[in-house]
This record gives sequence, C-alpha cells and structure tokens, in this order.
Amino acid sequence: MIPIHIGTSYRFESGSRYSLILDPEDRDVSDYATIGNAVPMNVWNRLWLQITLSPAVVPSCLTAALQSQNVQGLLCQIFDLFQGTKWNGHNLEGCWDQSALQPLEERLQDILQNIADFTPADDFIGDLCWSNFEGAQSLDGLASEWVADAAASSIFVDPQDLISVLREWIADSLEDLEDLEDLDDEDQNNRDLGRRLICTCQEKK
Repeated sequence: MIPIHIGTSYRFESGSRYSLILDPEDRDVSDYATIGNAVPMNVWNRLWLQITLSPAVVPSCLTAALQSQNVQGLLCQIFDLFQGTKWNGHNLEGCWDQSALQPLEERLQDILQNIADFTPADDFIGDLCWSNFEGAQSLDGLASEWVADAAASSIFVDPQDLISVLREWIADSLEDLEDLEDLDDEDQNNRDLGRRLICTCQEKK
C-alpha cells in the first residue's frame, strides 16, 4: 500500500492553499498547506507532484479516499511513470512520461474534488438561543455532541470552529444581558449558564 500521511490539525485560514504532495522516489503521499502562492522547490523541479485540494476538505475523508483500492491503484500507476532525474544545468529535475501522466493526474484531481468539505460552523448552527445550551456541562462537550450528530448525517463540522462560534455567541449575549437594568429569573439563569460555559472553555485553553 502507498503510505498516506495526512495531518488532522490543519484548519482553513483566509488566503491558505492546501494540496497533496506525491513523492515518486519514496512512493508516498503527504499533505501540504501554505499561505499565498509558495511552491516547494521539489514541485517546481518536478521531483514531486502537487495536486490541489479544497482548503476545507475533511482530513478523515481524504485519508479514506486515498487508502481506497481505486486510488491506491491510480497512485501506483502515477509513480510508475517517474523516469528518474536529470541535471538541467542549475538543478536536478524529475523526468516523467508526461503524455501518460496528464490523464492520470486529471483522474486523481476529479476524485479529490468530490471529497467532503467541512461545513462552516456559522452555516451549520443557524440561529441560536439560550435553550440550545440547557444541560451543557462545557462547550467542548456540547460541540463534540453536535459534531457527532452531524457526522451521522454526513455533515462535517470542525469542532474548534464550532466552539469559537458558540463562545462568541455567548459572549455577545452576556453583554446584552449586562445592559439590562432588571434581570428576571430566566435572564439570571441564562447569565449564570453563559458565565459557567465561558469559564470551562477558558480553563481548557
């Protein structure tokens, strides 16, 4: 099996680019993230191949696809087209059977474009109210529960993104409560709940 090295901690940032690196000499695949248009020197010199990914792709789904029998066979075909290196007067550059390589790269790109992306937490949550937090012991626990329920329906949400959105909503709502001169029992309960959840989130940082 072609070794697959996909990290799980990558998170989308504005301006970021995410891709796969195919190393024909080691015959393995790894992920690569960067900000802007930087290209690894080995990609520039065709010692490695780089396949563009969606920056929001779900790592576990990506790994599963790359380990599938279909894609493993495709990766083997791609690596078999590597013909070694030559000196171009400045650097070593990779040599490939380019006419055979191009359709295989396009097939791989098509497969990777159909892998699930994370749904932005804002879109997943929609409108919130204090009742969404009733019974929650921590934001981590609540987010984990919601992420698991979503995954069961093939909807993927980054738990850290979700926690950030929940925490921001609570913080904004607490500010609104502080502006009220008189709090009724429900408002006081919501304030206490919000403060407790914010504190548990801060303690785990």
